[in-house]
Amino acid sequence: MFHVPRHAGGHPRLTLALIATTVLGTAVVAGVASSRPVADEPLVQPLLTATRPPVEVVQSLPELTEALERVSRGGRGFSGAVLVARGDQVLFRQVYGMADHAADQPLALDSRFRLASVSKQFTAAAILKLQDEGVLSIYDPLCKWIQPCPVAWEPVRLHHLLAHTSGVPDLMARPAWGLQRVTPATVEELTEASKQYRLQFPPGSKVRYDNAGYNLLGDVVERASGLSLAIYLQRTFFTPLGMKDTGSDADGKARDLVTGYAHFPGGLTPGKWA
Repeated sequence: MFHVPRHAGGHPRLTLALIATTVLGTAVVAGVASSRPVADEPLVQPLLTATRPPVEVVQSLPELTEALERVSRGGRGFSGAVLVARGDQVLFRQVYGMADHAADQPLALDSRFRLASVSKQFTAAAILKLQDEGVLSIYDPLCKWIQPCPVAWEPVRLHHLLAHTSGVPDLMARPAWGLQRVTPATVEELTEASKQYRLQFPPGSKVRYDNAGYNLLGDVVERASGLSLAIYLQRTFFTPLGMKDTGSDADGKARDLVTGYAHFPGGLTPGKWA
């Protein structure tokens, strides 16, 4: 269990990031395609403010270099991107393995990845930013923002969703999840789907990883900000921070994304885009 602060506070610096890259998944909240588009406005805005250092190989940590080169050898070796930084100083940056085995395309330093559930941190940051602006509080009842609201959700607070303690059943625990995960759905459809199920436990009594909770947080961000989650994240974080290769691909226009792979009994298998 961890304590979620009332205010987001200062400006934390990156100290260690493995596979630290680029494009949020088709649904930036839980791996299911979802967006509330804003007409005539691209999801990825041009770089307006901050600039980023050049992308180049850095290997000033010899022991880490040796270890990664060792574990990346062979067909089942490590494949991905590694970035280590102390404050603003990059200590290590390198890539290993293939971006696309079928096309014989190796990973590059500027390869763009789907972030999948790592995108939850951006949804959480959006909630804390709206709290800092006085728009909402993490202690707000979920039913303050989601109407009509099931009676079962009355004890759920936003901080329960943030901390995976809400009791709202996860999408993966529901029937036909394999089909659902590759079927695009709107934010409203995802919220309505969650309303059909009772809580699994009283809010705050257990910790259970929950994609559905972050879908609901994404819905709250949209209702509180009046923007789609993708546009809110772009305006609030990605453009001001110079994250020109980071954003949502919910419009289906993202190209040249790295293909994810998994090791199954039948061999190396490309992951489904979801």
